[in-house]
Amino acid sequence: MDAVRTNLLEETYERIINVGLCIVPYEDLSDIAAPELMFFGTTKDEKVFSFSELDAMFKSQYEQMAGFVNSLDRKRLFTRTSNDGKNAFITEEVTLTMTSPEEVNTIFMRCSCVMEYIDNQWKLTHLHASTPVDTENDHWHMEEWKRENEKLQKLVDEQTADLQSKNRELKIEAALERIRAQATAMNESSDLLDIVVTMRTEFVNLGHEAHYFWHMRWLPEKYEKAMTSGDGSRIGMVMTLPRHIHGDIEPVAEWEKSKDPTHVLAMDVDKAMDYVDKMISLGDFERVDPQAPSLDDIRHIGGLTFIMARTTHGEIGYSLPGVVPDPPKDAVDTLVRFAGVFDLAYKRFEDLKSAERQHREAQIELALERVRARTMAMQHSDELMETSELMFEQIKNLGIELWSCGFSLWYDDDSYFLGYNPGPDGKMGEPLRIPLTEDVFFTTIREAKRRGDKFLVFESEGDSLKETYRYMDSLPVVGETMRGFVEAGYPLPTYQVTHCGFFSNGHLMFILQEK
Repeated sequence: MDAVRTNLLEETYERIINVGLCIVPYEDLSDIAAPELMFFGTTKDEKVFSFSELDAMFKSQYEQMAGFVNSLDRKRLFTRTSNDGKNAFITEEVTLTMTSPEEVNTIFMRCSCVMEYIDNQWKLTHLHASTPVDTENDHWHMEEWKRENEKLQKLVDEQTADLQSKNRELKIEAALERIRAQATAMNESSDLLDIVVTMRTEFVNLGHEAHYFWHMRWLPEKYEKAMTSGDGSRIGMVMTLPRHIHGDIEPVAEWEKSKDPTHVLAMDVDKAMDYVDKMISLGDFERVDPQAPSLDDIRHIGGLTFIMARTTHGEIGYSLPGVVPDPPKDAVDTLVRFAGVFDLAYKRFEDLKSAERQHREAQIELALERVRARTMAMQHSDELMETSELMFEQIKNLGIELWSCGFSLWYDDDSYFLGYNPGPDGKMGEPLRIPLTEDVFFTTIREAKRRGDKFLVFESEGDSLKETYRYMDSLPVVGETMRGFVEAGYPLPTYQVTHCGFFSNGHLMFILQEK
């Protein structure tokens, strides 16, 4: 092919590539387009089978490129001309750079152009531009498919994990909300114990393992602890413990002084048995769980682990069997969140406790005022019996279960007192004249008043108490009164707690049959 035709081929190709890729402004290429032509572009919809379609696409491209400056980096790969010099094929690798004030974009393409020499002019018959897939040695894109599948699976796994995490968070928040709702609905301070049971139930329902669950108040001289039963259905034990029970365990003592939110106390069999033994021997139990684990149970499970989370007033926690130094992080994190919401319940507890104290004080003040008013209205000494009965009634109305109560007026030499003490039925018979110098029960009261004590509480039981009632049975009038109680269905106490409050001429006395 002669040089003239070769130069014309290159000039024609330059026009096509520069107009097609918007390197120069749009121009009409109809003079170099064959009557029948086709074009495949880089996008799915770029399939052209006529010059009019190609011309419309070039115009659209140019309009879209407004504000951009394009440049080309071209590499010729192949040029072929037919033997008769009438057909030519050119292939190049092209990097198109599109620049605007805001951004720079590049596209790497492979461009192929077929032209036919017609009427002394090279005419475009076929144009193809494509962006290669970024793979090597993967003729059928199988590795690409695998990578895409792996990317898709990773995305699915991430989205699944995210969804599971969000669902988990919703479950935890729902559990916390149920605890909050129960805390808000508390009507009595004792309802706080029900919150502990609910926390254990919600904690287990979230999939965490927990045997016993508790809350414990840290007071200056003691701990106040309430703990669920083993199955978590109720409060099993309520107790107070001396502070040194944890003070003797250095890691726990250090944690209580710190600001760390949690602590794990993992105890082997010997340490666990020692701890439980101290708890039993040193604890003051208000409620005892008959199904609490024995020392043999602790041996069987291989120790105990306590997981504790700090609250504003102390801690909440749960136990696991065996030695578990690293409990599941998810469980510990959930416990910390439970501790936060339990503080709401505790604040409600304190508010109710304060209201109950105020109500109790008002009740006591009202009872005192009624007794005081009756006393001030007395006209005769025999009205003291009515006053003693009123005092018994008012104390019973305060919810105190009495065996007896009343007041006693002492002789000047502290040898006897005259007791105005209704029995368990609240009725007052004749005043009881009782010596203060013979039986140990009464000498104890006499000695306390002589010491100047304002208040005395002491317990009586067993042979000593039996002897006191035998002694009282021997006294005139007193014995008949005691026997009358028994005949009326009120057996004499086998255990009692006596409370005495002293005044200048005698004492008030309440006798209860429980601590």
